[in-house]
Amino acid sequence: MVDIYFQIGIANVLIISISIAVFLFFKKINNQLFASSILSLGAGLLIVEAFNELIPHNIEEGGQWWYVVIGLVFFLIIESFIHSGPKHEHKIGEEIDHNHGSIVIALIADGLHNFTDGIVVALAFVSSLTSGWTTTLGILIHELPQELSDLALLKTYNLSQIKALTINTLVSLTMPLGSLFGLFAISNLAPSVLPNLSLISAGSLIFLGVVKMLPIAFLNQKFSKKEYLLVILAFIIGGFIARFLHIE
Repeated sequence: MVDIYFQIGIANVLIISISIAVFLFFKKINNQLFASSILSLGAGLLIVEAFNELIPHNIEEGGQWWYVVIGLVFFLIIESFIHSGPKHEHKIGEEIDHNHGSIVIALIADGLHNFTDGIVVALAFVSSLTSGWTTTLGILIHELPQELSDLALLKTYNLSQIKALTINTLVSLTMPLGSLFGLFAISNLAPSVLPNLSLISAGSLIFLGVVKMLPIAFLNQKFSKKEYLLVILAFIIGGFIARFLHIE
């Protein structure tokens, strides 16, 4: 169990570091085709991980399939709650202005996103180390448009680059809080409950891949046919990576 705690900690550090990476390479990665391809690959990772590994494995362990639906509905409700306030979605490659809502609401929403991501990562690692790292990679990719959105929003408020980076990084620290909460909940539940919790996690991965990542990946209507094929190929590659990681 100590080894799992350590690896969950490393996974959290890696995902938090995406804030710094976005800050350093903002101009280079704020490009629609690059980001769409990466997001499509991440969606393939998460969706195949859920259907190929988490769902069948945890049903074999005694879990009930309808907990997957609970996961989907739960994260849909969370997402609806988060976006019931001012909108601040950032289309990659485009600038945003002050009229896109409150910066406070935007950062609170991002903090809640990170908290739930932390829970999902913890549950994935408890299921298996391979699932944990596959999920970590997918969520890390999922963070790309979110961090681009938040950093672009912060830049419109005339904050210095250092202040923008500091604020964004502090908001990211809600993720390890989510992982700690998930681990605390797991340690206080009967072992028989864990498969169902992992199935809820699987539902969240499907939600992230299908609802959050793929729509953004195919958002640009100006892609050529070759560019669309590249984004589709990235999705297929992501699925193969997730499958390959579980080959023993």
